[in-house]
Amino acid sequence: LSALVANATVPVTCKIRLLDSIEDTLELCKVIQRTGVSAMGVHGRTKEQRPRHPNNLEAIKSIVEFMDIPVIAK
Repeated sequence: LSALVANATVPVTCKIRLLDSIEDTLELCKVIQRTGVSAMGVHGRTKEQRPRHPNNLEAIKSIVEFMDIPVIAK
């Protein structure tokens, strides 16, 4: 992502799903934010939960509060 951000002429975004723990998810978010992306999309479910579970709104809220860049909830 860092190389893409450095060489792109347009803003770069990234999309993730929740990991098994909020701590692991926030650590991933921190790593992604350090790459310089302009925004991040977050699916509010883990890979195993899709599509039969509702979005985890508490996890999304935690991510939004943690990040310094815009977060797009999916």
